Amino acid sequence: MSPVERRECLITNNIRLAISVAQKFSYEEDYESVAMIGLIKAADTFDIEKGINFATYATRVIHNDILMYIRKIKKYSHTVSFETVIPGTDETPLTIGDTLSYEDEDMDKLEKAERIKALIDAIHSLPDRECKIICLLYGIGETRRYKQHEVAERFGISQSYVSRVEKRILKKMKTMLKNY
Repeated sequence: MSPVERRECLITNNIRLAISVAQKFSYEEDYESVAMIGLIKAADTFDIEKGINFATYATRVIHNDILMYIRKIKKYSHTVSFETVIPGTDETPLTIGDTLSYEDEDMDKLEKAERIKALIDAIHSLPDRECKIICLLYGIGETRRYKQHEVAERFGISQSYVSRVEKRILKKMKTMLKNY
């Protein structure tokens, strides 16, 4: 097998590993993209002579790339306070908080109602089993919230499977509700 073929094989056979490492940080697409770049770096720099398993090596490289990406984001993200003075206001200092207009209470209630309706619509658009699982876990239309093991018993599945289904449903709903 040529070095190019070996590289391609390492990358294609470990895509799920990269996604798995990225999802430990977050379900954001940015992290998955950084993880893929880390996987490529790992395939390019892997030395089979050292006797290390590629998956072990790749996991560390991907993990480090994601951490460096997070540090870079934090370095360039600045928080702005409502008390920050806007430059160019010589006489009376004008703050960012002074320039914000406040929505009236009725508008806030209407927006909240729209978000709740969108959430309920998204939940009810799920397949029946997923809809029922998420409703039980979050107490939607129920008298209380059920724990994962209780939902597992009700459906005759394991608690760990309920956990995985919940994560998958939440990820799906996050994309459905990205405008809210």
